[in-house]
Amino acid sequence: VIDWHPADHVSFAANHPWRKPGQLLLREEGDQLLWPMHCVQHSFGAALAPRLDHTAIDQVFHKGTEREWDSHSGFWDDGRQKSTGLLEFLRQHDVHELYLAGMVTEYDVRQTALDALSLGFEVKVIGKACCGMDLRPGQAAEALEELRERGV
Repeated sequence: VIDWHPADHVSFAANHPWRKPGQLLLREEGDQLLWPMHCVQHSFGAALAPRLDHTAIDQVFHKGTEREWDSHSGFWDDGRQKSTGLLEFLRQHDVHELYLAGMVTEYDVRQTALDALSLGFEVKVIGKACCGMDLRPGQAAEALEELRERGV
């Protein structure tokens, strides 16, 4: 699952005058944490790492594709309005156990793990293969500890 944002995505601080990454944008739809521009659709920043063995990848799922909704879960956007297709794929292929890695630990990895647990999957997070932002120092470690306490 990869971020695949339109350039005018709501989460990009650059799209909100006088705002910077890490600030909270208050919205009727729900508060939005602002980020630097990243993973813009069809850009080098959204491409899979060139040294990654692409032959081992069966399917790539995109999240964060809607301009007005952020998406931290690998399963759907934050408003649960649009599925990434991951859940349907996993069920179709009779998958019961997930191993998660990636970034951002305290947002995307955490939310995907919690959603997977709630959907009945056995979940393992590979902590050494995760990267946190730690906007608040220690936040990534706290997220991993929370997941451990929940049986991940």
